Amino acid sequence: MSSKKVERKKVLLMGKSGAGKTSMRSIIFASYVADDVYRLGMTMDIEHAHVRMLGNLVVNLWDCGGQDSFMDSYFMFQKEQIFKGCEVLIYVIDVKSERPEADLQGYRDCLAAIADYSANAKIFVLVHKMDLLLESEKNAIFEVKKKELEEIAHTNRLNVDIAKTSIWDKTLYSAWSKIVTQLIPKKEKFQTELQNLAEQSGANEVLLFEKATMLNICYIKNDANGHKTEDDEDLIAERMEGLSHYLKNFKLICWRKATNFESLEIRTSTFSAIMQIFTDYTCIMLVSFNPDIPMWNWRKAIDRIRPKFQKLDQKNRRAQQY
Repeated sequence: MSSKKVERKKVLLMGKSGAGKTSMRSIIFASYVADDVYRLGMTMDIEHAHVRMLGNLVVNLWDCGGQDSFMDSYFMFQKEQIFKGCEVLIYVIDVKSERPEADLQGYRDCLAAIADYSANAKIFVLVHKMDLLLESEKNAIFEVKKKELEEIAHTNRLNVDIAKTSIWDKTLYSAWSKIVTQLIPKKEKFQTELQNLAEQSGANEVLLFEKATMLNICYIKNDANGHKTEDDEDLIAERMEGLSHYLKNFKLICWRKATNFESLEIRTSTFSAIMQIFTDYTCIMLVSFNPDIPMWNWRKAIDRIRPKFQKLDQKNRRAQQY
């Protein structure tokens, strides 16, 4: 047994009551779909969830109830306990809130506390329930809100990453994928090994997904000559959010039919793709725009490199279950 401890990372999920925090958490981590969230009750005080995402990474997620009495208690009596040692703060704002100034005050208070107790934490703001806006007004309203939120952050000398989200479309997966990738230890080693796999297999794209959430955690793209290429980040994010959304729903369909997903192979006139359970905590996908590429070659390439990823995935893992 390794003497090294499992790496735990504290994530705060905050925002005023009714902002949609628990709904999005349940969709991402608890296999809910948007139609199911009406069954969720209001979060009372703080709910703790321990989510093992990779072999040596456990996310300690603090879902903090947003009622006024709880928020007052956080900042008056529990500030150090809640905000100290935080790796990531996620603040959720209801874009159609009936109390927008109260939402912003809660945001100001959270930023001030993070600046005092976890100045190096990554901060994400999710402008949520965008589906309630008319399509024609979404971008304009979001840009105004984004500017306001950035100005507040700058007064605390903090940087924030702001995204628009909804439980009814793919934007939720894009935002949470970006959050999760901030938490992954030794991500550069995963990327190096994925690049090696792409070169050895002849794949144009190699994608690594966290198995429980189907969030994309690494992505490699090569051109026809096997050379690494870079796409526009927004274009990549749009593709990844779509893939995560559809794969998670496919996984839920398998689960509801009492079927375990193991692998998937697709061949069309324009591309070939394979997806497999890769390690205990990941799935892998290879894509080639050569429809004639032999699938057996990909299966062997995946099998050859799997032990390296299992070692990375499980490094420092203890036998203790969480």
